Amino acid sequence: MAWARTVFYPGGTREQFVAVVGEIGDAIKEAPGRLYLASGPADGGWTILTVWESQAAFEAWAAEHVGPAHLRAGDRGWKSAPQFTDFLPEYIAA
Repeated sequence: MAWARTVFYPGGTREQFVAVVGEIGDAIKEAPGRLYLASGPADGGWTILTVWESQAAFEAWAAEHVGPAHLRAGDRGWKSAPQFTDFLPEYIAA
């Protein structure tokens, strides 16, 4: 069953997103189990939407890539704590 997460960074910017993604490197494109990734400015910050084959696929990839990338990005990365919303999508169109 597919699993999705939205992440909102209050006050987040494109530059902060690029800093973190830059630290993830090619793994951002090579994420086994990820079905969809989108991000962009939202009212008051930055939002990221990902859809995965499963929550386990996300957690394995994130443990290896996201946490370490945040540490490497340091002050160039996010300045606020993220707000998460997880859900089980009922409809996904290609």
